[in-house]
Amino acid sequence: MQKAMLIQSCLDYIEENLKADFSLSELAERCGYSLMHFYKLFSCEVGMPPAAYIKRRRLLAAVYEMRSGKKTEIAMSYGFETYAGFFRAFLREFGYTPSSFIKNIYTEKPLPINIIKEEHIMITRKKISELLSHWELDKETVRSVFYESTGEQNENAFYVSEEYVLKLSRNKGSLKKHNDLAEALAAEGLLSAEAIPADNGETLLQDGELYYSLQKRLPGKQLTAKEICSEPENAFHIGKAIGKLHLALKKLHFEAEDFPLFERVSAWAMPNSSKIISIPKDLQEEYLSGFGSLYPMLSRQLIHRDPNPGNIIFSGNEAGFIDFELSERNIRLFDPCYAATSILSELWNKTEAEKHETWPDIFAHLIQGYDSIMHLTAEEKVALPYVVLSIQFICVAWFHEIGRYPQIFEANKQMTEWLIAHFEELKKLF
Repeated sequence: MQKAMLIQSCLDYIEENLKADFSLSELAERCGYSLMHFYKLFSCEVGMPPAAYIKRRRLLAAVYEMRSGKKTEIAMSYGFETYAGFFRAFLREFGYTPSSFIKNIYTEKPLPINIIKEEHIMITRKKISELLSHWELDKETVRSVFYESTGEQNENAFYVSEEYVLKLSRNKGSLKKHNDLAEALAAEGLLSAEAIPADNGETLLQDGELYYSLQKRLPGKQLTAKEICSEPENAFHIGKAIGKLHLALKKLHFEAEDFPLFERVSAWAMPNSSKIISIPKDLQEEYLSGFGSLYPMLSRQLIHRDPNPGNIIFSGNEAGFIDFELSERNIRLFDPCYAATSILSELWNKTEAEKHETWPDIFAHLIQGYDSIMHLTAEEKVALPYVVLSIQFICVAWFHEIGRYPQIFEANKQMTEWLIAHFEELKKLF
């Protein structure tokens, strides 16, 4: 732990001095190590050599500033002699040109790396090529994956050409869960991100503490919040897709962790959320009594757990799903309600309040699509607004607890307050 803390102090120094001119010898001296020992320790704790890490952080910080122009000046302020040099380095590192990155990926200011509080997977392009050699794809174009909502890099995934995704994890079970579920769903005729066998015939390989898998990239496109907002009927298709997925999942004999939603919310999420936002006492009591009495009557099954629109790929009349790592056994309502709250979170913008007002209609269309396949019971229809609140209480409590994503936390906080204010209206939707 002491070594990790020393390296973290070094990471903090790097983050604060990205525009400064410092040497690796100076960093080693700050930690009290020889250059060689520092290099080995840094690479072990962080996952990549110090020079590669510094360049990556400078590239991300610079491209964030470049949204306002003055590209050459900004590139030079981060240690690049020319913008052309910056351009080539950025393209090599992330697989995007700086301009396409700025245009297509919403960029928040890059969050600092903290290896003490959070688990990070950082890996060099050289290592990625070594891994891809097991599929004879080491010469293919590799692009980093970024979350559209924040612009933060997804450290667990890389696009390989236009056909594959390389997934990395320290959790063998999560990758195996996805691979097994994707294979089983494909056998049921659903589009799914199946794993591709490597040169040894296995779909899950290990390299040190890392496990990795190559998965098919599904053809098609995701529906954006803007498309759903402009045509709420698109939400019907999302609900219908989740319903078809649930039909297939219900047929599978697959062991998964059971998530006790009501117990977790009533004991942890709602009490913690009530310290952050105003939850009327009568609403808390209604939740505990109303949802508490409904909860035992709600159908439970294996669910996706993260069916946000980004994880649903539409191709013609078919829909496929990716990222089953979080799949669990839960009430089936969780998935369509989670998809609906994900759409609301993408729409959330204080300057566009009118878009919030379209969300109940979007929610209703999504549930209608789901109901057309899974046929909700009367009790489930009454429970829908409670499930939405459950999801939001979990989001508020969790984002506040980890403290890493202040903007996402603030958006979820405001969303939850808005949903509380409109709770009676939501109850009348179904």
